[in-house]
Amino acid sequence: AEQLVLRHLLEKYEIDFQPLISTYWDCDKWEWGKDNNKGIWKFEESGLYLKHYGPLKSWIKDNKADQNYDREITHLLNCINLPTLDLSQVTKK
Repeated sequence: AEQLVLRHLLEKYEIDFQPLISTYWDCDKWEWGKDNNKGIWKFEESGLYLKHYGPLKSWIKDNKADQNYDREITHLLNCINLPTLDLSQVTKK
């Protein structure tokens, strides 16, 4: 829901944007679908630069399957506490 609201706000206020992931999400099949040319990275490549929590968020919070909340929090804290975060790959695209 947050992504949809953000998209509506960007469109309403005519703010240019580009999605990060250029692969469609199939809500009916609960899986990634076909690639498109609208985003910055295809889903597989995006994993080098970001982690998409969308469909796994509730599993991570509940430690379901192979997901682990404490591990994810530690990983995120390590990422944001880096002395210098190299965003050159993001800004190039």
